[in-house]
Amino acid sequence: MRNMFKAALTFVALFILWAGLPSHSAEASLYDRIKDIYNTPDKVDELTRQYNDSIRQMEEQQKQMEERQQEMRAEFEAKQQALQQENEQYRQQNAKLAEQNSALAQQNGALADRLAQIEERRAAFVRKIVTSVLVVAVMLLIYIAAIRIWRYRVWRRQMRESGRTAGL
Repeated sequence: MRNMFKAALTFVALFILWAGLPSHSAEASLYDRIKDIYNTPDKVDELTRQYNDSIRQMEEQQKQMEERQQEMRAEFEAKQQALQQENEQYRQQNAKLAEQNSALAQQNGALADRLAQIEERRAAFVRKIVTSVLVVAVMLLIYIAAIRIWRYRVWRRQMRESGRTAGL
């Protein structure tokens, strides 16, 4: 065990001597040694490059998004203008149709008045025909009655005259 203790002590002493020896490079510090060990400058440069690339990509994406937004805004305005023009055309067409509707309503009113006049004339004509037929029928009945009465009177006179002369 003593040998091991001696070996460990020797090892510690050599380590202390080695740490205290001046370095061969131009005063490289512990930070420089760590940097050299882990190649941090290369990694930092790579990370910086990646960072710059991502910033550039984000700027490009932002430009593209702004361009797309401008395109969409222009497209929206064009569609909105087209819809407004179409709406104006529909308004004008609606106004024309309203004018036509009012003209047709006036014509319909005129036709209704004319139809009412025709119906009144027809009713008056029918009344005249019915009145004329009734007058003719009444006159015919009066004529028939007058002839009957006249024939009855003639028959009675003849009966009376024949009875006078037959009784003498």
